[in-house]
Amino acid sequence: MSEAIQPSRSRSPTRALADLRERLARTRFPDQIEGANWDYGTELSYLRELVAYWREKFDWRAQERLLNSFPHFKTRSTTTASISSTFVRNTRMRSRSS
Repeated sequence: MSEAIQPSRSRSPTRALADLRERLARTRFPDQIEGANWDYGTELSYLRELVAYWREKFDWRAQERLLNSFPHFKTRSTTTASISSTFVRNTRMRSRSS
């Protein structure tokens, strides 16, 4: 069973974004295995830079504005195998060549 498809917009709660920044600030990094580079997963210096970028520079609200410049839709979907329901969200854009 599903409900009608409705227009939607992306908007993350400010509290959730603050929580994300706090969790990123508390990230516990492992020691770098000498000479391993990317052999055992993400290279530590790259990972530190990435976490710092997400915590200090990434502008989530700007990304939301960009995402919201495209039409979004959502519908609630349930299955007979589950008593819970889930929102299904999508964006549909035609290519410039069509």
